[in-house]
Amino acid sequence: MAIKTILSAASAALIGVGVANAATITFEGEDEVAITEGDSFMVGDVTFTQGTSDSLGFLAIVDEAIFVEAGTTKMWSGNRANVIMSLTSGDLFSLNSVDLGGSFVRSPARWADGITITGTLADMSTISLLIDLPAADPNYVNVVFGAAWSALMSVEFAATGSNGTGLYDYEFTLDNIDFGEASAVPLPAAAPLFLAGAAAAGFARRRRAKTA
Repeated sequence: MAIKTILSAASAALIGVGVANAATITFEGEDEVAITEGDSFMVGDVTFTQGTSDSLGFLAIVDEAIFVEAGTTKMWSGNRANVIMSLTSGDLFSLNSVDLGGSFVRSPARWADGITITGTLADMSTISLLIDLPAADPNYVNVVFGAAWSALMSVEFAATGSNGTGLYDYEFTLDNIDFGEASAVPLPAAAPLFLAGAAAAGFARRRRAKTA
């Protein structure tokens, strides 16, 4: 199936934030479920937690043919559940890209018509992006994020609207989550010269004091 790609407008560079150990979560071979708010499960190095939801909300990993893109495994957010992604280690990470899709292919009324993606950064500030999903197209929307989506503590995916009128018509699926662990902040290129100069200045001061 064709995949539509959307580039995040929030692409301001973060100076000094690198990315290491890039990985992609495809959910293939996984079988997990979180059935109440606060429940979580691990996939590789990532923990997925059910955030604020209706009392019947849940998260599940499925590969049923009735879901968008049959034949692949993906995460299903059911009954208005939010999905919170974080590294199990608690380390910072970058979000590079993700595929967002509808739920039941045979019942587009169950699909969310939009997803808000909210990242919480290391300084506790947030960054967000609203993605519109096609009303009658089962294909995934591929979202590519800019450099501003680095040094993340967590990312939350939440449905913002529905194609239907039912209480639980806010369902969506996630797949192919590409992310990387944020590396240590590197020193600027001029830092070694600055440090060398500072050391030399300190040595000179000590020498003058000794002479005096």
